[in-house]
Amino acid sequence: MTSVRSVVQPGWVEVSGPGVHAVVAGTDRDAETLAAAAADGLLPLLQALTAQGISEAPDFVLAATTDTGVRVVVRGSGVVVLADGTRIGSQGRMPWADLDVDLADAGEAVVLRAPDPAAVRGWRRPARLSRGAAAPAVEPAGEAVAVEPAAAAEDAPEGDAAEPEGDASLPPTQAMPVVAGPSPAEDLAAPDGAVPGDPGRPLVPAVLCPQGHPSPPHLDRCRTCDREIPPQEPSPTPRPPLGVLRVSTGAVVPLDRGVLLGRAPRSSEDVPVSERPHVLRVGGVDRDISRNHAEVVIEGWRVLVRDLGSTNGTTVTLPGQEPVRLRRSQDQELEPGSVIDLAGEVSLTYDPEA
Repeated sequence: MTSVRSVVQPGWVEVSGPGVHAVVAGTDRDAETLAAAAADGLLPLLQALTAQGISEAPDFVLAATTDTGVRVVVRGSGVVVLADGTRIGSQGRMPWADLDVDLADAGEAVVLRAPDPAAVRGWRRPARLSRGAAAPAVEPAGEAVAVEPAAAAEDAPEGDAAEPEGDASLPPTQAMPVVAGPSPAEDLAAPDGAVPGDPGRPLVPAVLCPQGHPSPPHLDRCRTCDREIPPQEPSPTPRPPLGVLRVSTGAVVPLDRGVLLGRAPRSSEDVPVSERPHVLRVGGVDRDISRNHAEVVIEGWRVLVRDLGSTNGTTVTLPGQEPVRLRRSQDQELEPGSVIDLAGEVSLTYDPEA
């Protein structure tokens, strides 16, 4: 019989029951509920994990032992490591990857591993986006958007109601897509976990292909060249850009950091310059798009979109699925080809290969 052991990290908990073991993103309080479900077996545990709906289920790595092998279920960023070093991840499958491993392949033991914590997480929206950055116009539509220096903005209360009516200073997106970011001339002291002298590239756990390209630890083939990745322990590596957002207006926004989206978006000056997101101004004078409408957040190797309490909503369409309107502050992980729709006026497509 194959044995199962776990490697947990902060923010993850271990859950076990007769013949079933799991490592789940959650708290000790979650562990109590899940342990009660695991006592009844695999299916009750999966039902507990998806009690709030499949889209709300946490990341987890699960293994159920049988007489002939091990059934593994992986959602999100955790991995299963077999005795020979083979790593099994979700590979981006939704809602999860589910497969059976024969005894001969599983060996004497399998390990359920939570992902190593990234030293620096992606930019997260401050509690109050009260001060921030604006920027001049950028390259013509259709070309890669150059990041311009961010200028200080005057204080302004959060929300659309604080903006004076009749402000015609914001032309339609079709005429002027705007992206702003930190200026190279500003203070770029690297935060903890960032690469000295390169503050825009935080360290993330990564595995390297024979060509030296970094990939997420759960992948077995290189995200850049598709070469097979040899067995190895992840090591802290400067995170590469995770692709681009292609805006329906023709703008292209690099995902080397987060992106703040809105009719007149403002990021907080309380956030260190090196961690501030790009600022993309979208929407016309009809104000269907809120001032601070949504944000794209990079956490480790994951690209997520979050609605910021917009008036007319943010909708995400994953490939092959129906559109889903996000609740306020709800995070939705993006898959290649995902489309973000802002109030039915502007859309952005996630392209990880650019």
